[in-house]
Amino acid sequence: MRVHEPAAVADFKARLAAADGVLVNTPQYNAGIAGVVKNALDWVSRPLFAGPLADKPATIFAASPSRNEPLRAAAQARETTWACGAKLAPEPDLTIASVGHHVDEETGEFDAGTATRARIFMASFVAFIRESAAAAEEVI
Repeated sequence: MRVHEPAAVADFKARLAAADGVLVNTPQYNAGIAGVVKNALDWVSRPLFAGPLADKPATIFAASPSRNEPLRAAAQARETTWACGAKLAPEPDLTIASVGHHVDEETGEFDAGTATRARIFMASFVAFIRESAAAAEEVI
């Protein structure tokens, strides 16, 4: 049975296919990945092993409004992203508990400590993307 793919899904897949890498961002809801993020990943998981995330460098960012570190959401996002065929950056993922306490309400910017963590995380991910691209060129 073939499922009709909405235009928004086709556009999302095209954007992912054109990206050098993908940051999967999810809040933690009820001790897990947000349903909308899971649904988006499910749409891009097809065709199996040939979707837009196949061999695409990816990493995970999860945040939680509660004091609990959003480790379950990050783990579930990592597992689902891996199932889509993505090439996942080494852990640790970026996780932020009590995210509202780390963001300035007026500017929307992270506090200094969280911003530093995010910069280090993103620099590591950019390096992973570059390493992945160099490795792919060596294979060709």
